[in-house]
Amino acid sequence: MRDLEDIGRHETIDELSTRAPATQEASAVQILIAYLNRLLGLPVPKSNEDLPEFYQFNSGLCLVRDGEERDVYYVTTTINCSCPAKRLKPGEPCEHSRRFFPKEVVKAAEKMVA
Repeated sequence: MRDLEDIGRHETIDELSTRAPATQEASAVQILIAYLNRLLGLPVPKSNEDLPEFYQFNSGLCLVRDGEERDVYYVTTTINCSCPAKRLKPGEPCEHSRRFFPKEVVKAAEKMVA
């Protein structure tokens, strides 16, 4: 695994943000949500069962809990997703992108990347 210093030497943040997002374990998401919720004064999830079905950070990033496995979260953006369906159909938006982002935003983001 590369450290941040190594990444900084070779790639810009813009280059890193265009890469495919990586699926995250629920335990990692729990730590992240607990940290952010403490900052915002919101309730902190105490267990895996307390985690939300999705957690939207801003208009372009959302964590979506897997409906079957329940122990992972897909990282979803307006143009990409870490779910298996997106890998099977790379040219099409997956159900997560369609569900959590307006159609116009997804289309505009796809044009910017193309």
